[in-house]
Amino acid sequence: MLPDSKNRISESLTYEELFMYIIQAVGFVMMFGGFLVALNKRVFGGFLVLLAFTFLLLTQDNPMLIEYIKPKPRIANIRMDDLARHVSVMGAIFYVMVVPPYAGEDPEHAEEEVQSKKKT
Repeated sequence: MLPDSKNRISESLTYEELFMYIIQAVGFVMMFGGFLVALNKRVFGGFLVLLAFTFLLLTQDNPMLIEYIKPKPRIANIRMDDLARHVSVMGAIFYVMVVPPYAGEDPEHAEEEVQSKKKT
């Protein structure tokens, strides 16, 4: 609240407000990427979600950042369950990006086409 506080970037912006804007921007990128994946724009949408997850992976429980966090976390090292969850979600996003989309064909009709192609 004090204008000469060391927590201010400028008179109208504090570090907490800047961090809030960054977190909101990362959340928007993740939601927009998920929306694009839902619209079948899988590669670009997946890329945006991967960017957001990379930011999350680098900043959540990072031992190099823990001394700056108030209140200080009880665990000072990387939690393996969080790391495994983030890496597995990133793997699922890679999978969604490389697998061709479902064309909506009838399975019986698709089976007949495969058999007719084998005959010719």
